[in-house]
Amino acid sequence: MFDYAKRGILNGNIDVVTEAVLGAARGAVEVCFDLVGVMALWYGFAAGGEEYDTSEVPEVKVGEVQNGKCVNVV
Repeated sequence: MFDYAKRGILNGNIDVVTEAVLGAARGAVEVCFDLVGVMALWYGFAAGGEEYDTSEVPEVKVGEVQNGKCVNVV
């Protein structure tokens, strides 16, 4: 972008500068929309996780596996 802007300013060709500025702005807006989409996705995951009641989850017993068998289950 800066190379086009320098050439446009030095040569008096404002069209090149305008194209460079608008192209950079267009790219920045696209990145912003992409980030908003990702943030909305993660917010949805977090909101769904808040509604999940962990009191209904059965307790998992932890043990040790030896020769393919579970031993010393706590």
